[in-house]
Amino acid sequence: MSTLAPPPLTVIGAGDIAAETDRHRTELVEVVRAAYDWEIDAFRLFDLDPAAAGRFAAAVAKDTEAEPVVAEKVEEAFTDCDLVVLTTVAGEPHLHDPRLLAHNPVVLHLSLRDLAPEMILAARNFTDDVDHAVRERTSLHLTEERTGNRDFIDGTLADLLCERLRRDHGRPAIFSPFGLDVLDLAVGKWVHDRFP
Repeated sequence: MSTLAPPPLTVIGAGDIAAETDRHRTELVEVVRAAYDWEIDAFRLFDLDPAAAGRFAAAVAKDTEAEPVVAEKVEEAFTDCDLVVLTTVAGEPHLHDPRLLAHNPVVLHLSLRDLAPEMILAARNFTDDVDHAVRERTSLHLTEERTGNRDFIDGTLADLLCERLRRDHGRPAIFSPFGLDVLDLAVGKWVHDRFP
């Protein structure tokens, strides 16, 4: 196993979702900088198709000073990164080991079905709309089926933004957005600004 220096951002999944997310990397970096006082200056990437990960790394390298690193195993990609963005097209959970969360990262679970219930239960969980996100066999839905309740969901993005809740930095945090209307507004603004 190769030893990788721990960068602050990992992207798991190097396909279309990752490419779309990468289009907004500048905005993502600004949000992360403002919210967490983090500097994203390095990237670690993983995909089941190493060639896809390599192509995505080359695309990221074109417009950043960071040198993206392609991890050989998903565990290498996940470990020690402050922010993990899941952008796969997984139809069922493929990440099962809660030890991947031992360093208390923030996980942006865009693809919604990557994490097994044991990982969901090992973290604090936030979503945009609980009823909307706990359905369609998402990781949150599978966890509800296993536990028989929704007590593992700590709150919503609105709770965090309005400071009704605070993130506990001593625990991992998973944000699982499903139909986030503010994303629609952000995309609309982006289109409006670029194509007046």
